[in-house]
Amino acid sequence: MAITKIKSSNIEDGTVANVDIADLDSTKLTGTIATARLSNVDLTTLSATNLTSGTIADARVPASAVTQHVTATDLTAVHQGIATLGLHMGVADNKTAFNLPNSFIDTFEDDTGLTTQTDVDRVISGEYVASVYSALSTPAYITGDRTSRITVTQSGWSLTQGTIDNMVDGTISEVAATAILGTATSDNTGDYFNFDFGSAVNVSEFKWYRNATTTIGAWQFSGSANADHSSSVNLGSTFTLGGVASGAHPGTPQIVTAMSANTTAYRYYRITGTGGTSTGGNWDSEIEFKEATEASAGSATGTLISDTQTAPSAITETSGVILYTDNAGTNVLGTDLKIYMTANNGTNWTEAASYGTPQTFSGTTKQVKLGKTTVTSGTQVALKAVWANQVATVPAVAAAYETGNRQSTITVTSTGFTINEGAVIQIVDGVIMPTSSRFVFNNQTPSAGAYIRFTHSTARVFTEVKWYGCSAANATWKWQGSNDGSSFTDIGGSFTLGGVGGGQNAEQLQTTLNANTTAYTIYQLTWISGAVNGNDYQKEVEFKAAAVAAVAGKEAHLNGWAVNY
Repeated sequence: MAITKIKSSNIEDGTVANVDIADLDSTKLTGTIATARLSNVDLTTLSATNLTSGTIADARVPASAVTQHVTATDLTAVHQGIATLGLHMGVADNKTAFNLPNSFIDTFEDDTGLTTQTDVDRVISGEYVASVYSALSTPAYITGDRTSRITVTQSGWSLTQGTIDNMVDGTISEVAATAILGTATSDNTGDYFNFDFGSAVNVSEFKWYRNATTTIGAWQFSGSANADHSSSVNLGSTFTLGGVASGAHPGTPQIVTAMSANTTAYRYYRITGTGGTSTGGNWDSEIEFKEATEASAGSATGTLISDTQTAPSAITETSGVILYTDNAGTNVLGTDLKIYMTANNGTNWTEAASYGTPQTFSGTTKQVKLGKTTVTSGTQVALKAVWANQVATVPAVAAAYETGNRQSTITVTSTGFTINEGAVIQIVDGVIMPTSSRFVFNNQTPSAGAYIRFTHSTARVFTEVKWYGCSAANATWKWQGSNDGSSFTDIGGSFTLGGVGGGQNAEQLQTTLNANTTAYTIYQLTWISGAVNGNDYQKEVEFKAAAVAAVAGKEAHLNGWAVNY
C-alpha cells in the first residue's frame, strides 16, 4: 500500500540528509523549517515560488557565498588623478614637499622632501633632479682690477679722456687714469660697450658708477656666445643709464636689474644704445657685474631617495605619478630611469609594477602614472629613483681661432732668453695695437732648452697659430705638446719665427700644427737655433682650435613625484 503521509515518528533520527528539494511542492510546506534543519540541502535549483512562506534561519547562507560574486572596486586611477592634481598645485604655487591624505607630493622646490642624493643634485634654477646637469653658482659681485679677465671695447660714444678698460680696473676715481670722459651726442642708437669675459659666466645685474645725476640715454643689455654678437640675445627690457650718482666722489652706483631673469651663461655681453642723448663732461669710473659661473656635472648613474612618510596603518600596495623631461636623447623608463617604492622604510624596495604611457604635463615635461605595486607590508613609505646610462650632451663646435683676452685661461712662461720690454703674458691679452701691449726680445742667441710655454686651463686640439708683430726673422723654433709638463711631443717640423715683413702689423700664419689630433694642455714654442731680433714687437698669439664633433647625450630630468599609500 502506498505511503500517503510520513510522520516524524516514522523517520529515524539522522537518516534524512542531502535531500534534493528542487521539485518540492510549496503547498506541502504549511509550517516553517526549523533552525538548522537544512543542513547539506541542495537549493541551487529551488524555484523562488517555493520560498513564499516560511523562513530560513539567520546566517544559514555564508558570506563567502555572496562576496565571491562581487567585483572589488580598484581606486588606483582615482588616487593617481589626485596625485597629478597635487603635482599641478605644487608647480603652480611653488610649494615645497607636502602631503595629502595618504599621498606625498614633491616638485623639488627645495630639498625639504629629499633624504639621499647620490651622484645626483637638485638644480635650483630648473627645480629638477638629475645625474647630468649644468648649474649656476651663487651670484655675487666681482670687484677689483679685472682688466686681465674682462676685455672691454666700445664704439660710437667717443672718449675725450681715459681708456675704456678703466671701467674694470677696480678703481672708482674721477680722473683720466682710472675713468672715462665721453662726448655729448644727440642720439646714442647703435653705440655699444662690449665685455669679453674670456669664458662663459652668468650676469644677472650690474652697478654703474657715474659722478653726476645726468643720464646717457636708453640702453639694452644682451648676451652672446659669439664675439661678433651674431647670436645676441636681449636680456630684459631697456633701461636708462645714469641719473643716480650724488655727484660726490665716489658717488652712489646705479644698480641695473633689467637682466635679473637671465639664467644662461654667456662669454660675450654688450650694452647697446637704443636712443637718447648722451651728455658730455661727466666721469664714468667703473662697472661691476653680479656673476655666477656655470658648473657642469655628469655621472652615468645616480640615486635619489625621498623622505619617509608614515601611513595611518600597515599597507601592502602603493601607486604614484612622476614628472620627467627628456632633456637630451630618449630615456626609457624602467631602464634609464627606474622608480622604486617601499612601505618598510627601505628595508625592501620594489620597482613600480608598470609605467604608464607618458603624457604632456606642461611644455616638454611629461607625466607618467606608476601602476599599483605590491610592497612588503609596513607603515614607512618612501620613493627611490635610479638613473642609468646617462651621458652629457656635447654640442658641435666649428674650428675657430680663440681671440680676446685669454690671460685667465692661458698661463705664459718662458726661459732661456731675456726680454727687453714688456712681459710674455701680454701676448695673450687680446690686444694687437697699441704696441705698448707686447714684449720685445733682447738681441741674443737663446740658450739650449729655451722656450715660450702656453699652459691652457683645459686640454685642446690646436691645428694652427697666428703670430702678430714679428716682421723680422727671429731664429728657428718648433711647436711641442704635453699634458704633464715633462714629456713633450713634437708637433710638425721646425720653422723660422717671423720674417714675413710688414712692419709692426706683421702676421705670420704657422701651419706646422695642421696634422695635430691630440688634445694637450701645454703648447710649447721650443727654440732650435739662431738669434732673435731685439727690434721686433711680439704683440699677440692666437690658437686655432680643431672642430669638435657633437656627442649625443642622454639626460633625464626628474621634475617631481608623488606616491599614494
